[in-house]
Amino acid sequence: MILCDPELIKKIPLVERAINAYNPDWETTDTIVKTPLVIPYAQRGGKFVLDNMLKYQTLDKKSVDFEEARNKTFAEYSEIMDVEHHMGCEDFLLWFDYGIIKWLCDNIRIY
Repeated sequence: MILCDPELIKKIPLVERAINAYNPDWETTDTIVKTPLVIPYAQRGGKFVLDNMLKYQTLDKKSVDFEEARNKTFAEYSEIMDVEHHMGCEDFLLWFDYGIIKWLCDNIRIY
């Protein structure tokens, strides 16, 4: 995957540090990092994070707003959280945790 959106890059500390090391002026100049940045986790976890990073930046949402986070398996949740943690996406990790908890609270059945 190729990242071109500066706003997305700034939300991912691991990627931003790598680009800053290559060219500190990357936001104002065209910069192509020729060495791939390897993320040693499942591709679907990374794809979820990159696809949803900019969509959810606040916690003032209802559980139905977390559609992408619903109906995932435990393995998928684990992969997503591993990628978020590895890339240093603490804000997104908090959103994701909040979305899971909010969905559970809204859908729990009291017996």
